[in-house]
Amino acid sequence: MHPFIEKTKNAGQNPNIEYLKMLLDGEKNNGHTPTIYSIYHELARLELFTQAQADSSLSPENYRKSIEYIYTREDCFDFILPAFILMMSRYPKSASISEEIADETKKMILGCKYWIDEGGWEKEPCYFTENHQILFHSNEYMAGQLYKDEIFANNKKTGQWHMEHARPFILRWLDWRFRFGFSEWLSNTYYHEDLLALTPLMFLCEDEEIRTKARMVADLLFFDMALNCYKGVFGSTHGRTYSQYIVKTDDVSTVLRGLFLAIGEQPLMLSAAAVLLAIMDYKVAAPIADVALDTATIENRQSMSLTPEEGKCFGADPKNFDNLNLYWGMEAFSHRLVVDNTLKVQAVPGYYLLERARAYKENFDLCDAAGVHTEADPDYTSMPKVDIYTYKTADYMLSCAQNYKKGRFGFQQHIWQASLGGKALVYTNHPGTEEYTARPNMWAGNRILPKALAYKNVQLCLYNTPVSMVPAFSHGTHAYFPQEFMDEVAEKNGWYFGRKDNGYVAIRPLSGYVRWEDPDPAYYSNMGIEPEASDENDAVVKPKSAVAWWYDDGNNAVIKPYELLATGRSNVWVCELGSLSEYGDFQTFVETIAKAKLKGDVFDFTYVSPSQGEMKTGWNLPLTVKGNEIETNDYPRFDNPFCQAERAATKVEIQGPNDKLLLDFENGQRK
Repeated sequence: MHPFIEKTKNAGQNPNIEYLKMLLDGEKNNGHTPTIYSIYHELARLELFTQAQADSSLSPENYRKSIEYIYTREDCFDFILPAFILMMSRYPKSASISEEIADETKKMILGCKYWIDEGGWEKEPCYFTENHQILFHSNEYMAGQLYKDEIFANNKKTGQWHMEHARPFILRWLDWRFRFGFSEWLSNTYYHEDLLALTPLMFLCEDEEIRTKARMVADLLFFDMALNCYKGVFGSTHGRTYSQYIVKTDDVSTVLRGLFLAIGEQPLMLSAAAVLLAIMDYKVAAPIADVALDTATIENRQSMSLTPEEGKCFGADPKNFDNLNLYWGMEAFSHRLVVDNTLKVQAVPGYYLLERARAYKENFDLCDAAGVHTEADPDYTSMPKVDIYTYKTADYMLSCAQNYKKGRFGFQQHIWQASLGGKALVYTNHPGTEEYTARPNMWAGNRILPKALAYKNVQLCLYNTPVSMVPAFSHGTHAYFPQEFMDEVAEKNGWYFGRKDNGYVAIRPLSGYVRWEDPDPAYYSNMGIEPEASDENDAVVKPKSAVAWWYDDGNNAVIKPYELLATGRSNVWVCELGSLSEYGDFQTFVETIAKAKLKGDVFDFTYVSPSQGEMKTGWNLPLTVKGNEIETNDYPRFDNPFCQAERAATKVEIQGPNDKLLLDFENGQRK
């Protein structure tokens, strides 16, 4: 249990209120620089004022920074809007809010654009991804509920009309997420945005059906986190992520470890969803919290999303226009079965998604006329069905998207990761660029997706990258292995070893010239990683700058290496995990793994694991362990010690050690 949570509970305090106070204290220590998210900082202050825990008015600087971004109607303005709607719903007569600010906020809410086909000026916000969809629908419903009889300026409709317009979109989205999971699977970025939309629906929505079903989808979202987190860090495979959220603290892990599942020991940070959940006094269901806290060995298989080809079988025919958002959510808007419906959508002229879909439609027509085969799902951003495998022990976790879209162009998919706790993590990728912000880039996503297969504590990752599909700099692959965050490192017989606490990791490529690359001093500073320190309340204390930290007094870079490069267009990376309880001391692990035999190539590969025995696979071959074929595809919705559920199940039962949670989505019953 996090020391802060334990302390506040033992003192009989409300941990949510104390959490908000602690976050703001941490912000004060670090110095708060206004951002577009600063309105969430003000929400925390408003709640504390309401609870007589603070005496302050809204910061005009924070308020203006956030509201002026909404006026731009740029991408992600829908992330900021929930705070203003909540402010006017929960604190309409607060002495902290001046009449001028209240009037401007109301006018802004009434003037917003709430869906793609409303018309009105915009700067190309994203409506179509899974997280943006529910944010727009939730914002529309809650704004309409707040001002039912008022006229909304953008489309001249009443608030009541907006509620009725948003309701079917919300219910369809909730149904899809409950039955199919998230196309942006286990995202340490976008699960946070989903919670920004779900929290108002769970607590403030007047519609009981929406309220209950939103709560059930949030239950499964937290269950995903509980199954796939390790020591408070959401260190799993991710459908979409960014470099900085892989290698440092992310907002989802803040929600996880800071309050709602009470795990982890790292300093806390303010995140928008954490503020909303704390204000609403959200409590994660006991069985889910127990799963997160369980230190027993857990093997989890689960599936997320679906393919357009199987949609009709699951009652989600891609030819039905009402199902379009399901396929937009997986970014399959240009799939053969979807593209015609995409082009029926009314949007502002030249909207980039429709222009992109139109280009794919023209390509389909030209190829069909010429009798040339073309991929049915050509867009590199598409996220169809994924099979997820996670193996977690008290000392490490391995998580993998099994055999996912091998050989295809990648986007933001983080395919596999080995976690030893905190920032001690290891993974490989095929770089998309040589910088840190593109999608894909140097460390997040893959230019060409590998064939990755995990079994218990062993990861095999096969890269087969056609030279015609990649720029010259990316014929090799590399591993992220941050020596800075390991307690101990070693090298032997082509293997690279690390220890963190009682967990061990070993990794090596099958072939190629292998070397430690020179560290880039700008890398960790770009990622926002700095030395961590905390005060007696576990609030973050501002350290010296990250860039300064990486240099000695003589201005010489002292970053420890973190990048292992292996040359060659095709390769196999092997990663094996172990622990003190399994091997004894670290040196024994090193000596044992260093003797392991591996041979072959990307098409026919054999690894003799000291723990699992002979493992064989290839680019077009199944995975076998000791001669037995291991299923790496067609997983159920959930298959783990706590829950068994088939794909598209409308009823899910989660059994913890002491309590059971029954979610009957079809009948709207949560017990």
